[in-house]
Amino acid sequence: MILSLRNLSAIVWLNYDFETFNATNEYDLTVQYGDKWGPAGLLLGYSYFTYPNRGWPDTEEVWIQGSYDIALNPIFSLHDDFRSGNGWYSSFGISHNIPLPVGTITPAALLYYHVHYYGGTGFPSVEFNLADTVTYRQISSSARVSYFRAL
Repeated sequence: MILSLRNLSAIVWLNYDFETFNATNEYDLTVQYGDKWGPAGLLLGYSYFTYPNRGWPDTEEVWIQGSYDIALNPIFSLHDDFRSGNGWYSSFGISHNIPLPVGTITPAALLYYHVHYYGGTGFPSVEFNLADTVTYRQISSSARVSYFRAL
């Protein structure tokens, strides 16, 4: 869920693992600030992650993401996990906004790359997701469903 007011957003994200744990195994809390200059966009953020039902330590990261509004809306992000992951990762993604009378639906795909992130370097996964955003005046609410595939 994303709640936004002007350029500032608060995000709550969770993962429910249907196969291994049959329980919620991750909660993410994020605060981000974004701005746009014509078709170019920039997001700066801080995220806190907790992992119930996994036994993993909580972690935190800061990140930056750039985007450009052209065909397939490319995005690129860099994330620095400064607590438990002891490394950084990046993502490159594409998406397409489909306007609807009540909001916008957005299918997307992201490819991830790790550098010493939790001890690993390389391409660990790809993500496919579908987001829905509803906006009323200057307040937006979003929901997203994602599927990750290990490479």
